[in-house]
Amino acid sequence: MRYFALTIAFLPLFLVAQSRKTKSSDAKGTFYGSVGYDLNWYAKNAINFSGPGYEFTLDGVKGKADNALDFSNLGQLQYRAQFGYMIANKWGLSFNYSKMNYRIPTGQPVLLSGTINSGVDTVTDFNGSYLNQSFTVDTATFNYSNRAVNFYHIDASRVDTWIGGGRNDLLALSTVFSLGAGAVATKNDFTFGGNKDIETSSMSGFGLTAGLGLRFEFFKYLFIQPTFGAGYIQQLHVNTRSNEPNALAKQKYVYTNASISIGFFLYVRPTNSCDSCPHW
Repeated sequence: MRYFALTIAFLPLFLVAQSRKTKSSDAKGTFYGSVGYDLNWYAKNAINFSGPGYEFTLDGVKGKADNALDFSNLGQLQYRAQFGYMIANKWGLSFNYSKMNYRIPTGQPVLLSGTINSGVDTVTDFNGSYLNQSFTVDTATFNYSNRAVNFYHIDASRVDTWIGGGRNDLLALSTVFSLGAGAVATKNDFTFGGNKDIETSSMSGFGLTAGLGLRFEFFKYLFIQPTFGAGYIQQLHVNTRSNEPNALAKQKYVYTNASISIGFFLYVRPTNSCDSCPHW
């Protein structure tokens, strides 16, 4: 009788253990997070500058990112962070932060069009109207640099597991395709007409992004993911002078990137079809 009573007491626990769903990273109820390092490359674009006494455009600008992995200059590191949740089997939704940078390198030839009033630029003595005037950038006298392009975006992702992922599999291989959109905030350096402003902050525009990643999963809880992607940034309102609200820059560009991230999974899903019984 005593053994029968013990059997009845522990039978529900045994049934729950048998019916718990497999920990699968592509299943509904999985939280995931990661942090990684980014490399970015920019297509040619035009940048418009306006302010008191000037309005001109530099065309054919080939922006450059500081892609070097330099831990002595943490402010220039490009990285990304992500935290998401699988809202359905194979479908996830995540909040992402990507820190990029963009600058015009010195010695780059561009085309200058627009108007600069007399007395505005006393250093290079540009004044008057220009149309596709050849101009070589010297960052000692003219510098435009987004030292931080802070891209906050929400991504929808599709996850497909091709190898592993079963109850007893400690290794798995998945593909992750994502599309996202969000807002861009900028910290900008600007040198022009003998005036230099550092880290002028502004909520400058918006961005779109897409990526395809190959996710290597280990022991159900950890992963490494290289990702190749592309995106579009449109900055409508970059403040270039900290004390002059009408001094602005505008630009839009397409970029490609590559990243490597490390991350984790947390499994929170119902067992026994009981929505109130989480399984960690």
